[in-house]
Amino acid sequence: MNSNLVVKRLNTYKTKKMVRGLTIGFFRTLLILGISFVILYPLIESILPAITDYNYLGRPNSIWIPLKFGTLSFDIASHLLNYWTALGKTFLFSTSMMMVQLFASAIVGYGFAHANFKGHNLLFLFVILTIIVPPQVIMLPQYFHFQSFDILGIIEGLSGSPLNLLGKTGVIYLMSALGMGFRSGLFIFLFRQYYRGLPKELEEAALIDGCGYFRTFFQIILPNTASIMLTVGVFSFVWNYGDTFYTGLFAENTGLLAQFLGQRFQTTTWVSNAFNELTLQPQGTQANPLLLGAAQGAAKVLFITPLLILYFIVQRKFVQSFERSGIVG
Repeated sequence: MNSNLVVKRLNTYKTKKMVRGLTIGFFRTLLILGISFVILYPLIESILPAITDYNYLGRPNSIWIPLKFGTLSFDIASHLLNYWTALGKTFLFSTSMMMVQLFASAIVGYGFAHANFKGHNLLFLFVILTIIVPPQVIMLPQYFHFQSFDILGIIEGLSGSPLNLLGKTGVIYLMSALGMGFRSGLFIFLFRQYYRGLPKELEEAALIDGCGYFRTFFQIILPNTASIMLTVGVFSFVWNYGDTFYTGLFAENTGLLAQFLGQRFQTTTWVSNAFNELTLQPQGTQANPLLLGAAQGAAKVLFITPLLILYFIVQRKFVQSFERSGIVG
């Protein structure tokens, strides 16, 4: 009797455990599917009209499953984005900005982490403020500063007037090199946190061997920062790739993808003209109004596809480096 009771209780426990596991798994799967749908829905909503044939746009039976596929929306989007040329310029701009921000943020972060000088906590507070304060707050002062750029009156004294640096990407490079670029405050913070987690014995051993401050940084510390370099590098590249705030404020009409995406897909004028040009329709012919949404969706897909490819290439190392970057330290 006792053994049968034990077996019965054991079976009951196993059944309850199985039911509990199935219930938790069901709701966990349901939650993951719901979150995935919320994340992917805007992308699905953009892709479906973009791959629908022009003559089937707006048909009730061709909304979620296109009756006929077409590439006209992608042709129009590629044409308006000047895609391959703009993509090359955007990659060059984002990569060079990433390198500048990596170099500047690494040096400044190391200084805040290990250089104990009077007032360094106050200066680091200013770095934190650049993260907290929205860039729109200082937008006008920055604009007027670079519109009449001068250094202590030296430029005006030599040339007779200050420099107007607006409309040149050099302004953005200058800001990034001096630690005031897009999200530079966050990058400095990440580097500082990472450096503070490195063993102090590395620096002490370098000092004993006769290394100075800069030699210690470049030969000892910097080679050990691959993980944080990858984390900051990916963030910097992606954010500069899609930046329209600084490029729109200081360097308009530079031929970047984000600028074309924001300028040429707001009204039907650009899309209708491209439609007439690509389909050899008479100028002035009005395209289907739904073509604007389809072209916008195709442009978004073309815009994010390089980023998705980049993410799939570096995703494993990026996740590992993000865990080791000291962001929660």
